This record gives sequence, C-alpha cells and structure tokens, in this order.
Amino acid sequence: MATVIPYSNSRQPFRHFAALLLFLLLFVHPNLTVSASSGPPAAPIEPGLDTAHIPNYKDDPDLGTREEDRPDPDVDSSTEDGAEIMQRVEAAIETTMECEGRKGQQQWEQHRQATFRGIPEALYDKARDHQDQLTQEERQRLLSRGDLIGKALAGPGSLTIHETAQVLQWPPIPVIVVNIKRATGGTGRIISPPELFDRARDALKRGAFETEVNDEETALLARFFHGPDDPTFNLGATLIRISPGVAGGKAYRVVANSLGLDPAVTCAAMLRMAQRPVPPPPPPDLEYLRAKLFGALPPAPPMPDPEDDTPAARNARSQNRLRDYQNQLLALEEQNKARLRAAREEARPPVNLAWTGMYPGPLSDADLFGARPWPHGERGTGAFRVFQGDGLPPGSCDSQSAWHALQGDQKAVYRARAEALRREAWAEVERSRAAGDPTAPKPFGFLTRGFEAFHDNLGAGVGFEEALRGWDGLTAGERAGWRMAASRAENEASNARVAAWHEAWKAGERPGGRRSYEDIAERMARRRDLERAAARRGAPTVQDDVSRPSGGGPVGKEAAPNSEAAQQTVLAGEAEDKAAAGAEPGGRREGGET
Repeated sequence: MATVIPYSNSRQPFRHFAALLLFLLLFVHPNLTVSASSGPPAAPIEPGLDTAHIPNYKDDPDLGTREEDRPDPDVDSSTEDGAEIMQRVEAAIETTMECEGRKGQQQWEQHRQATFRGIPEALYDKARDHQDQLTQEERQRLLSRGDLIGKALAGPGSLTIHETAQVLQWPPIPVIVVNIKRATGGTGRIISPPELFDRARDALKRGAFETEVNDEETALLARFFHGPDDPTFNLGATLIRISPGVAGGKAYRVVANSLGLDPAVTCAAMLRMAQRPVPPPPPPDLEYLRAKLFGALPPAPPMPDPEDDTPAARNARSQNRLRDYQNQLLALEEQNKARLRAAREEARPPVNLAWTGMYPGPLSDADLFGARPWPHGERGTGAFRVFQGDGLPPGSCDSQSAWHALQGDQKAVYRARAEALRREAWAEVERSRAAGDPTAPKPFGFLTRGFEAFHDNLGAGVGFEEALRGWDGLTAGERAGWRMAASRAENEASNARVAAWHEAWKAGERPGGRRSYEDIAERMARRRDLERAAARRGAPTVQDDVSRPSGGGPVGKEAAPNSEAAQQTVLAGEAEDKAAAGAEPGGRREGGET
C-alpha cells in the first residue's frame, strides 16, 4: 500500500488528533469500520457556480500520495477554482482518516494476535463458559500456548497445587498456610483457602459477613492470601492480570469455578477493607522533633543578674521596650506616608500642559454639564450638550470643532438655553416636593462649602463628577469634618485679609483696588447732600430713584434731574467696585466664582 502524503503541514495537529480518536474507538470497539463517507462535512458551494466540470476526487485511489494533493486551504470557496481546491482538501482529509483507521485496525489485530497467541477469542470464551464441551482438538490448541494459562483453560484438573496458586495469583502454599494460621489465631485445625471461601460465602448469604469473618481473614481474602507485610503484592496489577478481557482473566475464572471460589466473596472483602477506618499515625518522636525544630536556634540568653531583677530595673526595661515599640510604629507610619505621597505624585496627571489635541482646546465642565448645580439624580446639561442636540451646522463634520468655531455671542445664546433648562428642572423638583412626592430628589451635597475643600484636596486631575461620587460616598461625620475644615480655612483667610487691609489703610494705601476710609466717607457725604437737596424740593430719595423708574407723575418729573445725577453717582460707585473686585487677585469675581 502506498504511503499517504499529508495534504498540508498546517493541518498536522488536526491529523494527529483524528488518528488518536479513531485508534481509541477501534480499541474499544474492534469491529468498528470507517466508512468512505466519514470525515468533516463538505463546505457548502455557493449557489450559481458551475461545478459540472469538477471531477470527483473521492474516486481517485491514489489520492493523498501525490505532491499536488496538498493544496492551500486558505482560498475563497465562492469562486470556481476555490471550490475545486476545497473539494480536493476535503477529499484528502477523508482519505487520510480512512488510512489512519485501517492502520488502527491492523494494530488492534496485531494486539489480539499477540494476546491470544493466534487462538480465536471465541475458543477462550468457550473454555471459560463451557469447559465440558471442549473437544480434544480444541484442548490441544489451547495447550499450544505453552504456558499455565493455556494449561488451565484446556483442563483445570491437570494443574498441580502450586500451578493452581499461580493462576489464582496466590503466594506459595507454605506462605498461605502461615498467613491463614496467623489470621485464625492458630487454634484448632488449619483450614484451606477453599474452606475459608465457603465459610465467608455462607456468612455473606446470611448477612453475617461483618460478624463471622474477622478483619485478618477479610484482609487475606481481599489480598489474595498475601500477608499485610508482603512487599511483592500489588492489588492494582493483580486486578489487571485477572480482568475479564485478557486471557489470564479467563483462566482465573475457569480455575475459580472448578474450586468453587465465589468472586462475590473477594468483592465483599475488598469493599469491607476500603470502608475500614484508617488507623491513627504513630505518636511522634518528641526528641527528634525537638532536635529538628530547635537544633539550629542560638543558645538561650543568660539569666539576668539578681541586681537587674529589682522592680526598678524591670520597670526601666519595660519602658525601654515600650519606647522602642513606639519608635518602630512611628517609623513605619512615616514610611507609609512617604510611600502614599510618592504614589499620589506618580498617579497625579500633569497640570498646566499645553493643549496638543486636534481641537482648539478641551471643553470645560461648565459647557459640558452646566455652570451651576442640577437636581440630584439628573445629568447636567451644558451649552455644548444643547448645541449637540440641535445637530451639526452645514459643512461641519465634528461637533467639538464646530463648537469652538462659534463666536462669543453665539455661545452665550446656548448657555442661556442651558440655564433655562436647569431652572426648569429645579422648578419641577420644587413642584414635586410641594406635592409631597417621596421620590423627589434631594439637594446635592456639594452645595455646602465642605465639598469645595474636598474637591480641592483630591487634586487638579480629578473631575467634577468623580469628586461628586466620592463626596456622596462619605459618611455624615466625614462630611461634617470637611465642612468644619472649610469654615476654618475661610475664617483664617478672612482674618488675614482684614488684617492686611487694616495695615494698608493705616499706611494710607488702597489695597487691592478697594477704596480707603476717606473715599467711602466722601462718597457717603455726597450721597447725604443729594438726598437732603431732593427732600427740600419734595423729590424722591436716591434709594427710591434707584429702585423705581422716574417719570411716573409730577413728583417724578420734578425730581428727574437730581434723580438722574443720583443714579449716575451710585452706578459709578458700583462700576468702581466691580473693577476693583476684578483687579484683586483673591477677590470674588462676577458670577460667584472665587
């Protein structure tokens, strides 16, 4: 038979796996044959292809023996050439598997021939089950094996007592006698192995196997009359040699039947031995353990002098040990703090880096989620989100680039729309609370001053939403601690600012663009003069003019010149305050941001 050439080197693992699977199947089922239709199903050919010209490669008897029978399977099967190549690949797979199957069958036949020495297995089964029906010719054929197995199968009565013990996997007869005498206590007549089997079988039928057969006798039956201290006995190897599928097992069954040995007795003895509790281990050798554990230790320190054993000396040693322990704890805490600071510095993203992305700049949190807080449980909608909801402008392919291309007044329109949405959301929350809805969201925790201090402590790289989630995860006591820390920081900053202003005012300076006491006093005096002049003419005061438009009647008409002057004075003062606040580095800017 020609040698099959593997169709592709890339398919070697699959080929080996298929060969192993077929060999196992053939070993378990020797009569199994591999049909020509075995193998993986053919890949479906695309409809509409003309496959009439493609030959049937399965009918080629030499398929797999040529170099061209190894096509590349990585082809497109939707084309005619690809369909032909795939058909050749599948045919090569089937041919290879059939060849491996035939090889497995040949190996199994060789194994059977070696096991049964060329004698049919049916003759072994006949000798095991129908010993009295064997012909003289069949007995001679079994004796042609030339070993004890063939002699036992041809006629168990022809075996000597020593040969019978060998077929039954027993030790020599003198050893059996000694083991039985030790198991039965050595009193009375020494019983034979068949007699011990008969007694155990009768006890097993009556259900008294546990009581009438002692542990030593059970161990002998389970170990094929080998003693517990016999190093040559292996129960696993013995069971394999007398298994029903081999010739030795068939010979064991023939000899056991001729002596009346019931296999159920051996099984019951093995089961009882398996269920017997394991004896406890022997007590340990304390001297050996002491030498093993403490042999490598340094010698014990000498006993202290009587002078050092006074209460004062013991107290001093205790204080020293306590001081050393505290120093170790402090050193360990410092190491942990240093390690934590290093980890924070390493994990903190860099700040104040130049923007190198594809857009003019990153989007701010105010444009993404709104400049002011939204109700709890709702995602804030900023001006950029509103802009995205309107769709991209004509000619734009990216919403972020389009947003950066807007003018300042256009962005202001979207910010106003976002603020209107926020106010509407809060109005809906207030209506739900007024109606007594228990599911109405509660105010955000970050409305307190403690959240600002908590957010600042996290670092510049932590976003607003991430800080908010961390704040919501704090307990009430932890939040109170952050509020107290923020209050202390604000009080300290306010006191320092007031002290600085006082020092500057004493020196006659104008700190941070603020007006001095003289400027404020001059402005207040000018305002009082205007109010007195207006009162003499019966006109409204400056406060009334600021809060109410003039020209509503005769009084308003008469006071129009003076009230306009008062308004200009107040507005000029307010503009000056705003300009000074914008010029101060630490001052409060417009919009409430610090």
